[in-house]
Amino acid sequence: MEGQSHTLKIASINVGGIKNNIEYLNALTLTHNIVCIQETWAMNKSAIEQNLYCFIKTVYFKPARKFSKTGGTVRFCSYRVGFLDYGEISLINVYLPFFDGSLDNKFEFDQEMEIIQDLFDQRIGRKIYIMGDMNTDIAKTNHNTFSLLRFLKKNNLTLLDVKQTQTTDFTYRKIINNKCITSWIDHVITDQSMDDEITCRILESDLNLGDHQAISTTLEEVEKIEEVKPEHLKIDRPKIKYQNHHQRRMYQQELEKLLHKEPFYSMS
Repeated sequence: MEGQSHTLKIASINVGGIKNNIEYLNALTLTHNIVCIQETWAMNKSAIEQNLYCFIKTVYFKPARKFSKTGGTVRFCSYRVGFLDYGEISLINVYLPFFDGSLDNKFEFDQEMEIIQDLFDQRIGRKIYIMGDMNTDIAKTNHNTFSLLRFLKKNNLTLLDVKQTQTTDFTYRKIINNKCITSWIDHVITDQSMDDEITCRILESDLNLGDHQAISTTLEEVEKIEEVKPEHLKIDRPKIKYQNHHQRRMYQQELEKLLHKEPFYSMS
């Protein structure tokens, strides 16, 4: 109905492959309207849809494309930046290159930042949120950090996850040589003036089997838009291990949710 507003919850996570973290990904879909996924290799949409328990869903993704195969290693190239326009909101999902000090790496990072800048310029006047695995810890001094900070300063933007109080100080953790390495490389970027309208939280969960923690962003008073009708959606039967009580419980919750026709969107 025109004039109505609601709360919109968006999650972002470098899932490290859907099948590697399927239970946690589905837990996020049950508690969020939109989930932005990074580092997911999928040759077709069904590879994603069949692992999501939501029946009423829309999946936006760019298919991975194989361009070389040498020495048993398969490399894929796909877009690192995607976007979704939702009513007055523009959501930009990013997976930026990791800094390795090489000239090619710096060039690639700057190229992706130019793409983000172009998307931003085309959407001035809208409520823009940029989120994902930016592979950039602002506490570390390198080319990519400076490039990201220049972008923030130029457009009067802020790292919302850093600005707001969190219960943890990292989004990435990995054990290397019996040493725990942590960094804060996943972020949510938005206009500095919109801080009061948004709640941003780094999520900690025992269900999460990946190296990255999810970030949950809650937007209040979002204008409702016309929902995608179920009959326009192709519904794939999800692959569920019924012996697994976590998957069974989440599937049952999704069936209950289906009765209320709550929409879900995934960006990958």
